[in-house]
Amino acid sequence: MNFVSPITYFRDRKLRLILLVADMGIIACSYYAAFYLRFEGNVPSDMGELISHTLPILAAVGLFFVLLFEVYRGMWRYASINDLYQIIKAVTATSLLFVILLYLLRHESVPRSVIVIQWLVCLVGIGGLRFATRFYRKVVSGVSRQVPVLVVGAGDAGDMIIRQMLNNPQYGYNPIGLIDDDPRKRSMRLHGVKVLGNHGDIPAIAIRRRVQEVIIATPSATGEEMRQIVESCKLANVRYKTVPGTRELIGGQVSVTQLREVRFEDLLGRDPVVVDAKEVARTLGDRRVLVTGAGGSIGSELCRQILSYRPSQLILLERAENSLYFLEQELRLSPIAEESPALLVPVIADIGNRPKLEEIFRTYRPHAVFHAAAHKHIPLMEANPEEAVLNNVIGTLNVVEVSHNSGAELMVLISTDKAVTPMSVMGASKRVAELIVQAFSPQTSMRCITVRFGNVIGSNGSVIPLFQKQIAHGGPVTVTHPEMRRYFMTIPEAVQLIVQAASMGTGGEVFILDMGQPVRIMDMAEQLISLSGFRPGQDIEIKIIGLRPGEKLEESLWHPWEHPSPTRHSKILVANAHPQAWPALLEQVSALKRAAMAMHRSEVMRILRQIIPEYRNSEEHSGLGSAKPTDEASLTPAERTGPSRAPEST
Repeated sequence: MNFVSPITYFRDRKLRLILLVADMGIIACSYYAAFYLRFEGNVPSDMGELISHTLPILAAVGLFFVLLFEVYRGMWRYASINDLYQIIKAVTATSLLFVILLYLLRHESVPRSVIVIQWLVCLVGIGGLRFATRFYRKVVSGVSRQVPVLVVGAGDAGDMIIRQMLNNPQYGYNPIGLIDDDPRKRSMRLHGVKVLGNHGDIPAIAIRRRVQEVIIATPSATGEEMRQIVESCKLANVRYKTVPGTRELIGGQVSVTQLREVRFEDLLGRDPVVVDAKEVARTLGDRRVLVTGAGGSIGSELCRQILSYRPSQLILLERAENSLYFLEQELRLSPIAEESPALLVPVIADIGNRPKLEEIFRTYRPHAVFHAAAHKHIPLMEANPEEAVLNNVIGTLNVVEVSHNSGAELMVLISTDKAVTPMSVMGASKRVAELIVQAFSPQTSMRCITVRFGNVIGSNGSVIPLFQKQIAHGGPVTVTHPEMRRYFMTIPEAVQLIVQAASMGTGGEVFILDMGQPVRIMDMAEQLISLSGFRPGQDIEIKIIGLRPGEKLEESLWHPWEHPSPTRHSKILVANAHPQAWPALLEQVSALKRAAMAMHRSEVMRILRQIIPEYRNSEEHSGLGSAKPTDEASLTPAERTGPSRAPEST
């Protein structure tokens, strides 16, 4: 129950009493006005006594229906169509009952036209008083202090945004026009706001109408459409904001309070993912699910989305204490977790610690395991290949075998495009992890599935946060090569497809997510600089610093021999995988583990090449696993935060 202070309680009661008295006054005055209008100002003297006898009846009936329909409770400054409907019902019911009582009490001499006129005058009086308050608040009071804005999009989102701006002047927006590319909507109006043109007209309209800001209310806009609108806003030299995209909206509702800056992913503009929720729910609903690497970018989003399918238990396995703490605190605020506090089980553990892992799986017996834990940063793994092996390879082997031994039904490995024809230790280690899952699949009834995709936008340590940090420092923005390209996908989109693939797999598949077209990193840097309000190459320098050890100019999502085929989901492909023999692979992986544990770096590299013949080190990598030294003295403070890199997907 919400606490209401005594002052607020009595103040509200006093206000409602005043409103009730005002309504009763309008009812009484409307009765006198009806006689006055009926007799054109010359009311017969004998009507005075009739009025005095019948007015108390009307007042009593009016009071009854005003209370019944709670007309006096409406907030005048937010008067709406629903409030008007309540007023019409109350006034109409009052007139009808008044007529019946006049007949029963033998007061038939009241002219019928008086009843009709009284109904109309009363309706205008009670309704007009409320809407006059709203009109004054919106039109007379404070409009000059509001920011004149254009709203792009005369659809549902635009409708909601304009209505909120008009109803809530405290937001500080005055919508002076709409922009829509549909020629059929030209000159149409939403809540009195006119469609003035298309996105190409924004510069001219902004000058003519003195627009200061543009609100982009098109959550389903494509990347190309967003880029065109943003370019028009830049030409007009006005600020611009956008409503959340369709993936961010809850229940399709848009609010002025949700307005935010345009992000790079808005310009990327990938189509929304459609997930077969029933199929996924059959896989995850009312099941015990464990996520390794739960505190990471992919792992945490997996936990959020899995929670929405109402598992019976969600085990969050993470070795980074702070990441796990903050994730647990976030998830416990969800209504699903609040209903069942025992649903979430945070566990601190390292997947390399086999005994601890076995104890966890014996205790919780997960039905489904999503393996997202991995070392992912290419330069760090180039300098520490044994750690990449112990975590990405041996950790995966532990998770696969322990999942099988504990009776799990499903195990999903999160992989990366860096595993395809790898040039880095990180990519090679993830490729071995893929081979482990594929080779183990025929040895078990557990469904072993791999999901491979490219870079995710906004992951920890990824390129966009790095660029934003460098821009905030005034530059330069560091790009490794002008022609470097990467596939990009948002984290929520990637995870939606992961859980969809998990529900589709029967065992042994390597699912590949459709990433669309690769994005040129140089273009991304220029767009982020522009979105920050600067001019690329003028206000913020872009500096080419050269490829780092293990990096490719372009990535591929599949090996030449995999020949991916479509699945029943348009954004998920399945590779033609050729699993290796499990005993031979296990022997090689065991040797790899011994070399890594003994810190025999050259032996680690030799065995990796033996397992993955296509693995080749970059020229900067001499085969000893050490990264090429950098002369940090020549770098600016912004550059020392780290050179440009495509965000890794694991």
